Amino acid sequence: MSKTFNRRDIIKLVGGGLAGMVFTPIPWKLLDDISIWTQNWSWIPVPPKGEINSKYSICTICTAGCGIRARCVAGQPVSLWGIKDHPVNDGALCPLGFGGHHLAYHPARLRHPVKLVNDNNTITTTEADRDDIISIIADTIANIGSGRSNEIVAALDNRPGRTVSFAYRKLLAEIPNGMYVTTGSNGTDSMEGFSEITGENVNTFGFNIEKAKTIVSFGAPLMEGWGIPGRVYGAMKNGIHDKQFKLIQVEPRFSHSASVADQWIPVTPGTEAIFALGIAHVLIKQNFVEEVDESYKNLVAEYTPQRVSDITGIRRELIVDTARSLATNGPALILCGREPAGGPFSHEEQIPIWGLNSLLGNIGPDKMIVPRNPVPAGKSFQDTELATVTKLSDVPDKSIRVLIIDESESGNAIPWQLIERKLVPDKAFVVSLSPYLVGMTKRAHYVVPAPTHLESYQDIPPSFDARTATYAVSAPMYTPPDKVTEPVEFLKLIAEKTGSDMPTGSYTDLIRERAGEIHKKNRGWVYNPTNGRITETADILSERQFWGLLNDGGYWIDEPVNDTQVTVKSLFGSVGKEKLKSKLDDISRPNLALQVKYPVMLVPFGWRGVVDSGPVTPLISKLYQESEFRQGTNRALIHPDTGSLYRLRKDRPAKIITEAGELTVRVEFNDSIRPGVVHVALGPDQDRITGVKEVKIKENVLSVSAVNGHGTWRSTPARIQTV
Repeated sequence: MSKTFNRRDIIKLVGGGLAGMVFTPIPWKLLDDISIWTQNWSWIPVPPKGEINSKYSICTICTAGCGIRARCVAGQPVSLWGIKDHPVNDGALCPLGFGGHHLAYHPARLRHPVKLVNDNNTITTTEADRDDIISIIADTIANIGSGRSNEIVAALDNRPGRTVSFAYRKLLAEIPNGMYVTTGSNGTDSMEGFSEITGENVNTFGFNIEKAKTIVSFGAPLMEGWGIPGRVYGAMKNGIHDKQFKLIQVEPRFSHSASVADQWIPVTPGTEAIFALGIAHVLIKQNFVEEVDESYKNLVAEYTPQRVSDITGIRRELIVDTARSLATNGPALILCGREPAGGPFSHEEQIPIWGLNSLLGNIGPDKMIVPRNPVPAGKSFQDTELATVTKLSDVPDKSIRVLIIDESESGNAIPWQLIERKLVPDKAFVVSLSPYLVGMTKRAHYVVPAPTHLESYQDIPPSFDARTATYAVSAPMYTPPDKVTEPVEFLKLIAEKTGSDMPTGSYTDLIRERAGEIHKKNRGWVYNPTNGRITETADILSERQFWGLLNDGGYWIDEPVNDTQVTVKSLFGSVGKEKLKSKLDDISRPNLALQVKYPVMLVPFGWRGVVDSGPVTPLISKLYQESEFRQGTNRALIHPDTGSLYRLRKDRPAKIITEAGELTVRVEFNDSIRPGVVHVALGPDQDRITGVKEVKIKENVLSVSAVNGHGTWRSTPARIQTV
């Protein structure tokens, strides 16, 4: 194996960001504010006096897995920073990451199991016994197993691929009607269309962003925390020198990503797939692509630039120019993204978008969408039965009797009604394994507190966009409270009570076992943040040494896959031509009767990590409360003409009405918004910032969004009126 592989090559492989502080739009005044908080806020700890040093680890707040350097006093972190030259984030860190050392002391932190009582959306808690919760789950499992019940025992995992994910699957394979459920909110739900056209598992592919000369993003918030921070910015920065790189953002709202893109294409909400077909029409008609299936060509022929212009509201010349940019300024990459609050496109909408990559020959080794090796499981989870992975939207309605929610955050929103419709009415038992009383945890019957960020060993599988497989471990820097339970230990207690088989050893042992399996592959490299060196895995002589590097913040990066050919199964996906055409016709010909009743379109939006799902620190209050740099929950962005039509007033309340309910919002006029569209922000729950003693379930834009059968809620017909 070549010994000339350097850090620059590693960054190209993994896609490390060159963004630095660009992803933290926080005035440096914040640093002064933090010092004031540490002196005056009673719940923020005062570090002891002692030696000052640095420790290296990985951030686990979201799925990106950014490298962090903790400045410690007497072993306790007092600040967190990105690591310059790290192959993932190269010094970039989001506001959540900067405040991660506050989370152990968060005012919403739970330090013992609790029972929740919901009285008119006001939550009260009483201390509970963990063994009693285990007994209720075990008894329910026994009752389901003793009859012919179709009721399900399920675990909901927002961050699949971790070692604990395999533990969930192992236990659920052991018990009657066990089901392992994922939401796809880690980014994979926006790649379902890719899976449809290739027939491949999306977890075995990544993006070669650094090679792109043109990127067309359909709704992917590339500059707002999408995937691994900094990758697209790095490509833009490199492209400045040769003036070849071009970023085109296709989405209705003038987002931060749209504001820094070379071109913003503000399509009518819900018409992105039609715009993609318009591009495909030009590519095929002007002979920019070869060997297109005749049936697909006939479908695309219907979507002429003029027809697409009429549907999307985009000039036909711009549609043609966009297609030519893809064909002439290549290699080009087309991305289909998830809005943190608005969720993914339906997989029928995704199929035409991802299909553009197939038309351009973008899929395969050393191309734009590249295959990658899977990260092996630990030995305890090999050669054993594991529950299959089921998407939440595919779970039968009213079927889940016991639901265990793993509250490790993906940073993206999931409407509670999407989960609620899957529960057995009036009989379901919901337990959340969460460090905090926030987000979905407020809907549970019981909460068993789990370790928070930097309190226990956690492993980090690759982000969905990483070009190659990666693996890292976050080592603890705090000692968790006595009554905190690691989720794997909770699962073992259930297994013991139900007579199920589970691996022995602690969660740390299982993670270390998995690291050993990776070392045995003898592939790739390990980046050491303490000295910046990159070592070939083959040169690491023992599993113990390999574990030591990971334990000190090291990052394993696999080699590229160069010997796998990828064939496109069908540009119609498994849904077939007729079903796909029917969906596209629904988009092309809106329901006029529905438009009369609900004349405006409601579109949620937010930033990853602060969409009412997980904890945030007081640092975030500077963005949402004092500076209003970002819109807080239920702030409605409306075009002045729409406001005038419905007699709305700036900074005054208004009521949005949909078939799902009513919501009071505060109006903010914005000329960049399309007339007839209302964008409503989903920001942090103020309970999570201020730590008020009275905990409430508050109505937000997700409460009135229509969730369809595929688990999508990007836009909802609505009407708006003054209050």
